[in-house]
Amino acid sequence: MSRPDWEVVIGLEIHAQLNTASKIFSGATTAFGAEANAQASAVDIALPVVLRGRAYVLILVLVA
Repeated sequence: MSRPDWEVVIGLEIHAQLNTASKIFSGATTAFGAEANAQASAVDIALPVVLRGRAYVLILVLVA
């Protein structure tokens, strides 16, 4: 039985905590010790159509 040739791929993931008053892409606060999900805005949790215009929403409603 022959073994296939394997290529080893190693990835590295780095996390950093910045000392800022708000998040980088939204105005949500970053206070330590807050309740779970209390510091998340619609942009942070990627709700659909948050960054879309009214025309896009209208098209979605008409198509549905």
